[in-house]
Amino acid sequence: MNTDYKVGDFIYNADIYDGLNNSLFDLEFYKKWLPQNKDAKILELCCGTGRLTIPIAKDGYNIKGVDYTLSMLERAKEKAFQAELKIDFIGADIRELNLGEKFDLIFIPFNSIHHLYKNEDLFDTL
Repeated sequence: MNTDYKVGDFIYNADIYDGLNNSLFDLEFYKKWLPQNKDAKILELCCGTGRLTIPIAKDGYNIKGVDYTLSMLERAKEKAFQAELKIDFIGADIRELNLGEKFDLIFIPFNSIHHLYKNEDLFDTL
């Protein structure tokens, strides 16, 4: 088995992702953790197509999304544009992420952390 992989290598298709992951059942859970100050800086790791990023931005929060898979980011940008939202979506490997800024809240939602297959990947990310 090849253990030299990039996060997101196994999920490329934004259509399939959106078809399988269109529920917002967990949005209220994440909203409970959001800072009361809507000017707080929030970062979502493994944002995919913006399933949570966009509703959080619609609530007036300053949120950025990071994902490795370009097709996901393109879809997220398209959805944000359609919703008339300005969200910074960043293409990056979360194991090596350095945005040069601090955030008030950073979260990795849903099942995304399972894309980190080795302990060292988890440690590098966290």
